[in-house]
Amino acid sequence: MSHLLEGAELQTDGSIFYMAEAEWMSTPGFRDMDGAAKALYDAHIDFDILPLDSLEKAKVENRKLMVNGHAHRFLVIPYAERYPQKLHRLVQAFTGKGLPVFWLTEGGTIRPMGGEALDLGCLAAVVRERGLAHLYTTEAPYLRIGHFVRGETSWFMLFWEGVQGEVDEVIELPCKGDFLRLDLLHGKISRGFTVDGRVQVRLVPYQSELLLFDAFPETVLEGFSPRTEWKELDAPALVWDIELLEQGKEELFRKVKEQSELFSITGKEGWPRFSGRMRYRTQLRLGNDANVALDLGRVGVTAKLTVNGRDLGMRICPPYRWDISEAARAGSNLIEVEVCNTLVHRIQDGLSSYMQIPPSGLLGPVRLYGKESMEGR
Repeated sequence: MSHLLEGAELQTDGSIFYMAEAEWMSTPGFRDMDGAAKALYDAHIDFDILPLDSLEKAKVENRKLMVNGHAHRFLVIPYAERYPQKLHRLVQAFTGKGLPVFWLTEGGTIRPMGGEALDLGCLAAVVRERGLAHLYTTEAPYLRIGHFVRGETSWFMLFWEGVQGEVDEVIELPCKGDFLRLDLLHGKISRGFTVDGRVQVRLVPYQSELLLFDAFPETVLEGFSPRTEWKELDAPALVWDIELLEQGKEELFRKVKEQSELFSITGKEGWPRFSGRMRYRTQLRLGNDANVALDLGRVGVTAKLTVNGRDLGMRICPPYRWDISEAARAGSNLIEVEVCNTLVHRIQDGLSSYMQIPPSGLLGPVRLYGKESMEGR
């Protein structure tokens, strides 16, 4: 990820003033940057935080604030009872050249020398209405969208910060045409196409992906297939043989359960201070069509999947899903899952003892998915 984005410039339409001077001039009558940052953040509007010395070196060109070669389309100043006269003079000069500047009121009375007073609750809506930032979507506030540009290439990094459920949303990108979708954690690259910039995004908690728009030679695109879409099938009825290996205390796995349902290894039914490797084995019966994916559901914390002796790799975060088509066969299939958790269950330091530690092991529910369709966008 770092290699691909190195040297690319994050596109930040907005800028927020770093209110250091307000903290010593106006305490307690000031607000920090958090409110403005969150309002823009949740509206998918990227920004930079600019101190006074950066504004002193900045210029306004074509109604945009130019800082170190980057163009910002508006400036937000957090509420404070007093700011240096230097800032007021700079804002007067900026607004005189057409730059939108918003002084946040936070319920106080502001008579700016340049720019306009604005309530924090209206900030994102005003920015959108005036076309000062690209509008990806008005939904999914926990979806992070970072737009990076290097030459003629545009990267969009997508990350789902929601922790309760998945996101399934159509977003509008400022690019169109052919693109590649990179799922780097799983080593998957697929191709897509959008005629108008609209792209379907489906992510589960902690999942990220990259979308790459470029002038691709046709020979490059031919090397990738459209993204596979999956449809949930009937959940298999599985029971598991479970073995444990305590990290640093044991050299061999010991069997602790046979033909068992799934449960938290560090829960009340298990071993609350266990830290190490947990191995699960079961038999999965498939029909004539073994072209399926296996989803383990919840896992605490990492999982490695082996099907009929073939190592299909590791997952460190959701989705814990593998396409097992190449390893599976009609009839009975030996499924082996090795899970590792954390040493914090055994070694409690002063901070971790107060943290909520997630359950350990394979928790499920385990589900099967069949190939439904190919992505057309």
